[in-house]
Amino acid sequence: MKKHFLACLFSLPIFSYAIAGGKNKVSLEQKNPLDSSRLLREEHISALKALQPSMTGKTQQGNKYDLFGIKKGKEWTFLILDSTDFYSIRKVKGKSEMEEKDQSYTDMICLMIESKLIRQKKKPRNVDGLTFSCYYKFKPNAKKMYRNYNKISRDAKFYLKNAKGGKQGRVKILDKALK
Repeated sequence: MKKHFLACLFSLPIFSYAIAGGKNKVSLEQKNPLDSSRLLREEHISALKALQPSMTGKTQQGNKYDLFGIKKGKEWTFLILDSTDFYSIRKVKGKSEMEEKDQSYTDMICLMIESKLIRQKKKPRNVDGLTFSCYYKFKPNAKKMYRNYNKISRDAKFYLKNAKGGKQGRVKILDKALK
């Protein structure tokens, strides 16, 4: 009986500590309801704010924006950070239209910025009527990352398109895999 009483007496502080520790964890989770995608978005925005913008301006609604010009070969990618969000637009030389890129592309560019895989060129540049005070270029490791991202996204689109094609689609997939 005495041993049982002592065991209960010594385990009581451990039990109460475990309960208190669990309550502290729950209260910390309730204080910080940010999910991982929102945290990643906040990191991207802070990385973009740390860069010197190529151009700044105001929209017709009066929102301030920062434009970052990134040159890769003969194409330009414009990252736009405004008061609501950030997004990217791609301009290929020789074509007059621009295409808005998907969020994964924009996130990949932001990861390059956070990893310091781009370098700043401080000379002014005129691109399609926009005068940039500076612009950015990829470092060699960023070129590899960009090339691999494009290859993966092209292959994913190819496989998704041909996976529904039945036997003919599977034959196309196998032919591409064997090349």
